[in-house]
Amino acid sequence: MMFSLNKPGVPWRTGLRSAAVVSLLAMGVAACGVGGSADKPQAGQAPQSTQATSTPDGKKALDAPVAKGLGSLTSGNLTLLAFYDPSTGKQTFGTWLPQYSEKNPWKRYSFSPDWKRHAWVKDGDLFVGSFTGSMITSAYDETPGVKIGGKPTFNGGKRAYRQPRFSADGKRIFALANDEKVYSADPSSPDQLTEEATLEQGSFFGGRSELLWDLTADGKVVKRPAPVHPERGGQATSPDGTKALIYNGSGWFLKTNGATGEPQLAFETLTDDTDKPVGSGPNPGMDVDIIGWY
Repeated sequence: MMFSLNKPGVPWRTGLRSAAVVSLLAMGVAACGVGGSADKPQAGQAPQSTQATSTPDGKKALDAPVAKGLGSLTSGNLTLLAFYDPSTGKQTFGTWLPQYSEKNPWKRYSFSPDWKRHAWVKDGDLFVGSFTGSMITSAYDETPGVKIGGKPTFNGGKRAYRQPRFSADGKRIFALANDEKVYSADPSSPDQLTEEATLEQGSFFGGRSELLWDLTADGKVVKRPAPVHPERGGQATSPDGTKALIYNGSGWFLKTNGATGEPQLAFETLTDDTDKPVGSGPNPGMDVDIIGWY
């Protein structure tokens, strides 16, 4: 249940602009470094404070992340897939993505529908890995990870890939290659590629930030009439579609569909699993990207 927290000096309309969203979200989260200290755990490792108070249930193996609440991708040297309680903003689960993986404009679709697998690109190579771990420590396997379409071709040499995503049923992975073609593959047969579509020349080199293709529900690749540049997310709609959480630069506000009056303050900031505000950590080069409400 959401609680209304009207506070003087926190008007809804004030600061409702994209610049405010970007500036605050871009400040990053604490404890996402590569070092092995309690404040900067290694990839997939929870802070020591969390480990010390963990229960036996927390060590129980999971086959997928606990994907409930606001989902985000928080990126810097490493990228954290995190989920937050939509009523308090407190992190309820987090898992690290493979180090040095390329940023992917497909965001949510780089994960299988059940969150059990993740597809990523590193130095042009395309991989898919499974989630492993527990509530305490977890990651998507980088070693070993299934390498897709990694063998050289006779005429084209070794392909490089970008923009991997799963099909709606999670059975196939689609990706854009440097020959301007979109291919698909079943991870169980990673070297058997199917050519799906050919895009315009130069599509691959713009593929870090723009999407020139899409995928229908039945797995057909279609060309977009104009490029789409996915922006950093600052709002999300509830799974039942009845309400939305919106960040306006002053806090996270709850808007209920059909309700009269202004949206109500739900919480001021997201907080990590050590209760530190997300966005005020020591790494100002990091950013938080809300990818949905689950």
